[in-house]
Amino acid sequence: MPRQIPACQIPIRSFTGKIQAMKRRTVLALIFFAFFFLPLSVGAQSSESAPLSADDWRSFPILPASVSDGIRLRYRFGLADGNVPTRFSKIGDSNSVHTYFLGCFDLKEYDLGAYSGLAATIARYRGSFARASLATRNGLTAADALGTHWDPNGVCSENESAVDCELRLWRPSIVVVALGTNDVYRSLTDFELSLHEIMRKVLNSDAIPILILKADNLNDSGEFNRIIAQAALTYEVPIVNLWRAMDPLPNHGLRGDHAHPSAGSPRFCDFTAQELSAYGWPVRNLVVLSAIARVTELLSEP
Repeated sequence: MPRQIPACQIPIRSFTGKIQAMKRRTVLALIFFAFFFLPLSVGAQSSESAPLSADDWRSFPILPASVSDGIRLRYRFGLADGNVPTRFSKIGDSNSVHTYFLGCFDLKEYDLGAYSGLAATIARYRGSFARASLATRNGLTAADALGTHWDPNGVCSENESAVDCELRLWRPSIVVVALGTNDVYRSLTDFELSLHEIMRKVLNSDAIPILILKADNLNDSGEFNRIIAQAALTYEVPIVNLWRAMDPLPNHGLRGDHAHPSAGSPRFCDFTAQELSAYGWPVRNLVVLSAIARVTELLSEP
């Protein structure tokens, strides 16, 4: 325990500095509440304000506001055909590797803070959070997820893509699709074609994809997020505006490489106000966990 210094011995300059630091943390917490919690709640409650153009992707709600009747029906077909209602899969790059992304919920290394209501979602999907998806790895692009020469363990069929293999072996009911960071080094057309093919594969399995608008700043024009937004509109699937959730954070919630979320390591799933107002990883994990909870709720509606 730190040595306690009597209040009369604390220099005035030090005491003033502590107050200023507390004020800064309070302001950051209020900023986070305004930019994250309020848009999250409004987006979840009202679909009328959701933009209809992919060009307006920056204004999309953080969480999905609704799902179409067709998507809800497809989900039910999938369950009837053997998809598991307590499983989800991930398709993504290093930002989706379970060590950092959602894995903490299986490992019980988290603090839900004010979001204790998410405990039911953690219990429902236990086993999916820390599982190593066959369609997630460092450096993955959308085209790579469709490749057939990648399986080092021999668990996939010959000429079976990473996406097809993951869907066949795990039989998820929901699939989190977070791509685009590594695709900035390839053409927009290749990314768009590959993303649409992934959407078709997931939907043909009667699982429901949740698309993630990427938060990195590797492509200033925003064209990759526009493509992701357009795919969500085209296939009427849920979309999460991670960019909007992380943008108000210091350095947009990113490390110095402008590609990976920041963290007060190793607290990737600490949902206290201090962590959520300062670092990208807690926000990414909270937003996606909230999206899984929200989409599960929407899909279960009559």
